[in-house]
Amino acid sequence: MDRQGADAAEPSAPVGPAIFVFDEHPTAEDVAGVVTVVRQHRLDTLTAEQAHQPPGTDMQRFAQQLRENYYPDMPSDAVVEVAQLTITPSLR
Repeated sequence: MDRQGADAAEPSAPVGPAIFVFDEHPTAEDVAGVVTVVRQHRLDTLTAEQAHQPPGTDMQRFAQQLRENYYPDMPSDAVVEVAQLTITPSLR
């Protein structure tokens, strides 16, 4: 497993085969894929490159949007996970 970053805890997204489910989009079909890498970083030091965002991304705004849309109680020093994945092509 390739895991780097601020915390030695096991990632919540294990590396390996996965089914990606889009709970907020009930008409979206589940997608098969593989989690290839999970890296952990402190939110207050997370860079655009580490988060796979475009160069120049305002990472303070990025963190604010994570709080506004998903994790309202997330502290600025939270350890976040950035997962890389591949999607298995559909046979349809």
